[in-house]
Amino acid sequence: MTYNREELLDLLKQLLPGQFEEVMFRLSIEACHLPASGASQAERSIALIRLLKQEESGLGRLQKLLDDINWFKDFIPKGA
Repeated sequence: MTYNREELLDLLKQLLPGQFEEVMFRLSIEACHLPASGASQAERSIALIRLLKQEESGLGRLQKLLDDINWFKDFIPKGA
């Protein structure tokens, strides 16, 4: 299944701040390219999507990473 921008945004907004930082790390996105960590998760997520959209396969890389993260959520108990 391929996600559109709005679906990617919804998935990013659901991440905990630490998970969002991990996504940035795994995608090799420098923090200076996004709003500061004090900005809302929505603002940072939108900026990340816009940045990755400039790459040929950027949104595909993001989708694969989010799919991998969501797969692990099925095995981690809530609150862990």
